[in-house]
Amino acid sequence: MNIHADISSVQTIGVVVPPGSSELRGAEDVMQLHNLTVGEDRVKNAAKGTGLGAAVGAFAGVTTGAIIGCTAGGPLAVPCMGLVVVAGAILGGTTGAVAGATFDTQEQIDTAPVHLYEVNQVLPDLKRDYLDSSVLQKRALRIVRAQGTAIYFVPAAWNGERYAPSDAAAYTTETRGVNLVLTAMSVSLSGKAEDDPRLFIDMGMQWALTRYNLETQNDEVWDEMSSTYASGQRHLSEWLDDDGALLKAEVNRGIEESMTNAFSDLPRMVGQENAADRMDRF
Repeated sequence: MNIHADISSVQTIGVVVPPGSSELRGAEDVMQLHNLTVGEDRVKNAAKGTGLGAAVGAFAGVTTGAIIGCTAGGPLAVPCMGLVVVAGAILGGTTGAVAGATFDTQEQIDTAPVHLYEVNQVLPDLKRDYLDSSVLQKRALRIVRAQGTAIYFVPAAWNGERYAPSDAAAYTTETRGVNLVLTAMSVSLSGKAEDDPRLFIDMGMQWALTRYNLETQNDEVWDEMSSTYASGQRHLSEWLDDDGALLKAEVNRGIEESMTNAFSDLPRMVGQENAADRMDRF
């Protein structure tokens, strides 16, 4: 999170999870399979980088040898040049390996129809129990209220013109039109395309702290916060066993950690006063 906003004077913030912000249309959106794992990709590119870097380094060694005088006559000329060329190849190979290992050349592979079918069998329950906008909003309210700030966090939604508290009783002049809005969320199963691929859950969240501008009559981004989560690897069959029990549990854990991490800097913006008792009525 980039802490730019000073919300110390704000008393109430609405929490908004717009419908569709976490929508997964189907397994095609979830499955991210590639021809290589990240590790295999790095090894392959490091090897290529080593060969290319060594060739370039050897050529540079010849040039360097000439510059330092190895081409002068005498019995030491050839050994001197050889040492410089070898040193150049080693240095170039090492540099090339490092550069190659950081270069991504993975190619995404279409997911087998059988895997799409299997994942689609568990997605309805996953979306209903963990990714529905109302479910995410309730969880976000619980987590953000536990951050230990003196701010009222209340449910809010789009009213046709702007974001506003859903409960009219929660709206006060002190809200100043400030809202915490989920702007993007992604959940994917990523890994190498195989018969029973080993996959990890990759999750990302983006939240915007917005405030209503009376002059432009628009909600404008005041600050942003984001978080990511990655699980350990499991075979697809393990993720989907028992109606996707392990997949659901890991997604649940990932959402909890992602929200907690995204909201962790809020106390720095308003001070550490704990006002949980003031929020019980919402």
